[in-house]
Amino acid sequence: MPNQPKLHHFLPEAYLRRFADERGDLWVLDRKQGVVRRQSPEVTAAQRELYTLEDDSGERDRTVESALANLVDGPGQDALRALDEGGTLSGEDAGKLAIFVAALYVRTPAFLEQHRQLAEQVRDSLIRGGVEPAVEPLPASDPEAQRLRAAG
Repeated sequence: MPNQPKLHHFLPEAYLRRFADERGDLWVLDRKQGVVRRQSPEVTAAQRELYTLEDDSGERDRTVESALANLVDGPGQDALRALDEGGTLSGEDAGKLAIFVAALYVRTPAFLEQHRQLAEQVRDSLIRGGVEPAVEPLPASDPEAQRLRAAG
């Protein structure tokens, strides 16, 4: 699919813009280098291909990033805007905001890595307990394999 983003934000770009300075930049602490620098929201809190799924032939599917943007980030930003304008949230908008906030937690690289490690530990424990692993793993193109991979 054309024009699918390769740089996937784990903190939505629109959310990051809420903290930008007068030039539209953020002040970011690089914990690895121990320096503070000015950086645009477009490249902050993002990782290349973070949510990309790949099938057995190597074909990349970036629809998870698009779905997050359309189904989680957009509605969440709408709810935040309503609050900014002094409004109150309807039950539906409160639900959209709750989903947005929950997604901020579960879509980070650290969370995804924790869950990958947990899955490996559970698998290893099951194998040690005598449960035989599947003879063949699900192919990457299988919808269940893609769902599990996207969930981390």
